[in-house]
Amino acid sequence: DLIIDKAHRKQGVGRALMTASETLARRLGFSEMYLKVRRSNQAGINLYVALGYQMVEELDNGILVMRRSFLGEEPASSSSGGATAA
Repeated sequence: DLIIDKAHRKQGVGRALMTASETLARRLGFSEMYLKVRRSNQAGINLYVALGYQMVEELDNGILVMRRSFLGEEPASSSSGGATAA
């Protein structure tokens, strides 16, 4: 789960965390990422759409499954700070 404390929302924290996780995923050779978000979480959906995610399925419990493909994008640079593989 990715939950940003209310006091720190709208400050780019969620975007930074998502960008770092995407950078790490590309660096590890993944070609796509999936996530789940509650349909009622419009702020989260807006962020994910802005990052290039598309809805691929809506589950019966009000959860949306979203996907982002990295195919055709530049590979993640090993010097693009933040996340590192252990």
